[in-house]
Amino acid sequence: MSASIGNTIGWTATALSFIGFFIWNIPLGIIAMLLGLAGLMSDQKGVNWTAIGLGAIAVIIGII
Repeated sequence: MSASIGNTIGWTATALSFIGFFIWNIPLGIIAMLLGLAGLMSDQKGVNWTAIGLGAIAVIIGII
């Protein structure tokens, strides 16, 4: 997977996790984590790990 695709996936997942803080916490958080995991196959590790972490926080907020 090219770096630009991994970067796009990571930023999309990060945006979904931020949206997940406010609406649809659990579904958007899970989708963000899955996209972040898919993006880890590229060289863009930082943005994808950030998306996974923020997605996990969104899920935790939804559970609480």
